[in-house]
Amino acid sequence: MPTQARPTWTDYVTGLKKPITARDSERPFAMGELFFSTTDRKGIIRSGNHVFVRVSGHPLDELIGAPHNIIRHPDMPKAVFKLLWDYLGEQKPFAGYVKNLAADGSYYWVMALVVPIDDGYLSIRFKPSSQIFAAVRSLYAEMLATEKKAGDKWRDGMRDATTQLVDALHRLGFADYDDFMHTALATEMTAHQNAARGYGHNARRGNDHSLAAMLASCEQ
Repeated sequence: MPTQARPTWTDYVTGLKKPITARDSERPFAMGELFFSTTDRKGIIRSGNHVFVRVSGHPLDELIGAPHNIIRHPDMPKAVFKLLWDYLGEQKPFAGYVKNLAADGSYYWVMALVVPIDDGYLSIRFKPSSQIFAAVRSLYAEMLATEKKAGDKWRDGMRDATTQLVDALHRLGFADYDDFMHTALATEMTAHQNAARGYGHNARRGNDHSLAAMLASCEQ
């Protein structure tokens, strides 16, 4: 009897696998934990660590070969992802707050740092907790409303949402997204490092050095 092929991402988007319905339930994970994943240049997942697998709720063999947007939450403004790809297209690291969708429909927020590597991208993510994060959540909701209001004119919606983002950052005292990104990443990284040291695990202390190196790369 022939073995049945594993569903591809095309199967997901054409309806052979039921889409995930978002629900208002937060997926728990610890402050000291780190998500790691790598993708190719098109965002197709090549690898992921045990934290990514556990919190996303997707088996590893379901993640490998799927686009990273398998975990994209409908509450995320499209303008944020356009900004991410604009940075990566210039071979620049990107950091930002992202609300992700787990396999069971629950959500989890991360501070995501995405860095170009030789033939793709490395993404490191961890739990955010700062006052900056609280402000961004409200801003994202406003940006999403702007995009939805545009309807079929989604490019106009993304443009207007991007303007909202830039204007809001200026009001918060940031010169531009680079300024915001460096400040937010440094703030969240400090909180993560303090939490990780509280666990007293050598492995997590080693992860702090990885984050510090990534932060340095953003400042180049």
